[in-house]
Formats: sequence, structure tokens, C-alpha cells
Amino acid sequence: MLVVAGVALCIAGTAIQVVAYRTRSLLLSNLSLAWLLLVLATGIALGVLALKHFIASERRPTRFVADGTGFWASTVFPPGFIVFLLLLLAANNYAQVINKWNDADRTFAIVGTALGVLMTPVLAMLVTHAWRATTLKLTPDGVTVYTPLLRRTIPWEALAAGGPPRPLTTANRLQLITTRPELVSQRGWPVMSGTRQVPAIPLQLNVHPWFVADAIRWYAEHPEDRPAIGQPAEHDRLLAAIVARPAA
Repeated sequence: MLVVAGVALCIAGTAIQVVAYRTRSLLLSNLSLAWLLLVLATGIALGVLALKHFIASERRPTRFVADGTGFWASTVFPPGFIVFLLLLLAANNYAQVINKWNDADRTFAIVGTALGVLMTPVLAMLVTHAWRATTLKLTPDGVTVYTPLLRRTIPWEALAAGGPPRPLTTANRLQLITTRPELVSQRGWPVMSGTRQVPAIPLQLNVHPWFVADAIRWYAEHPEDRPAIGQPAEHDRLLAAIVARPAA
């Protein structure tokens, strides 16, 4: 819903700013100012959300969602919110480029148009993928990471023994090491997600990053426990085993 609103506002905002620039209408100029304030407010809200995530990183729960098929963790950053902000910013850029075509010197307009041609397909891709929140799922078969641009599954057999170690609580990604990268399957664009040899898991999740690392390391080293992944009783047993185990 947020992305749909962002697309509508992107089109409306571009039109308002272009018409306001050409007609010098006071009403439209005020709407254009309100538009800029909306962009600023959205940016501030996103910054507050990021700061909240940073401050609360050490207080996230040590618990996945157990749904019978696997253990889930989802993002604390709604991707639709970020795409919403990008669409608002794009409207400003589009309007400026269109307006600059009326100037005697059209250098900015030419450069801006070229950048807009490159930016529009990227925005379109982000819009179509924004409903895919970043999600981590542990299953009896392995680790699956869903991002707006990628789905990657890492079988337990592909992971190197002894890892991953606990990351910093403020880390953005958890790096895994694979000894059999040919077993890793993926679909999409691995942007900021590492490689098949060194896949990276985003840690902007609603689960403590140490618990994520400990759980992956446990099941990589204990294949006998993998079939029960997803069951609430197995989750409780995993938590008790990790608490009793010395930190890596």
C-alpha cells in the first residue's frame, strides 16, 4: 500500500512542481513547498527508524518464529518505506530535469535526462520487488535468505564447520563461509549479499544477531537436530543448548 501511494505521489509531485514552475501559481507553489516538506519528513522518519534499530540492536529477542516448516526472522526495516522515500526524491529530480529544458543552457537537462533514463528502470525494479521484505528462514534443508532483490538457499552441507562466529551487535551483515558453493542456489541480483563462496545475511532482523549466528553454527555442526527445525519444542531445545554452550 505504501509503495502504491509512493508511485501516485511521485507522479503527482512531478506534475505539481512542473506546473508551478511554469505558471508561477501561488497555490501550486505552496503545494510544491508542502511536497518538499513531505520529502524532508519522510527522510527524518527513516533516520529515526535507523537510529531506533541501532539503539535497540542489543535488546532484540533471542527467538525465531517457529511455524512448523522452519524458524523465521523478518526485517525491522519495511522495504516499502524506503522505496516510498526514493519515489518522493525521484519526483523532485524528474521535475527539475523537465523544468531545466526551458533554460537557454540545457547542459543540466541533458545530463539529468540521461541519469533519469538510467534511474527509472532501477526504481521500477524496486517498486515491483518492494513487497518482498528481507527475511531469514532456517529449515531442515538449510538457510534461506529473502531480500527484495534475491532469494538464496544455502544447504547445511555447504557450510564450513566452526562458523559463523558471533558478529558485533551493530553489524549490518553476517558472513558465512561455504566449502561447497556449487550447492548454493540463488535467484535474482546478489546486491550487497556476498557471493556463493562467502554469502552474507542481512542482520536488520527482529532477532538478536548473536542468536542468528549461534543457531546457524549449531545446525551446521549437529545434523541430527536438523529434521526438527521449525517445531516449537526444537526451538526451546535449541535455545537451552545455546545458552549452555560457551560463546564462540
